Amino acid sequence: MKKIFNILISLIIISCSNSDDSNNLNSESYLHGSWKVTAMNKETGENLLILCSNGELPSYTFTSNNELNTLLWIGSASTVGACQSEIVFYDYSYNPDTKILTITNPAGSGSSAEYKTQIIEMSENRFKTKYISGNVSMQTTVPNFTTVFERQ
Repeated sequence: MKKIFNILISLIIISCSNSDDSNNLNSESYLHGSWKVTAMNKETGENLLILCSNGELPSYTFTSNNELNTLLWIGSASTVGACQSEIVFYDYSYNPDTKILTITNPAGSGSSAEYKTQIIEMSENRFKTKYISGNVSMQTTVPNFTTVFERQ
């Protein structure tokens, strides 16, 4: 009886001490921090990422109070050239059940537009999204395009 009790206690301790990485990845806190966009493609594989001569890539910073701060680069997606930087602020929410990330213009901006994208791949330092619907300023809206984010 004592042996069975010890085994049960050991199992309880082991199950309580191990963290469930899949739950940690699929939570809003996973997004918190700075991310670089390293790829952006149409379903056909065609590149949508702006090609800047300075090599800069868009960056997204997700905060714990649901603000999204972006540094975007405006230029050509077909030729490498000079780009202009643009800082844009949004609000965001994340639904871990559907893996849908919703981006909206900030409260008080006068616009209720929203942009929805679904996280389709997720690892510790990388996630990939697929555009679903909507439109907010400065965000690409090509059907089913994907974006790859890598933690900075």
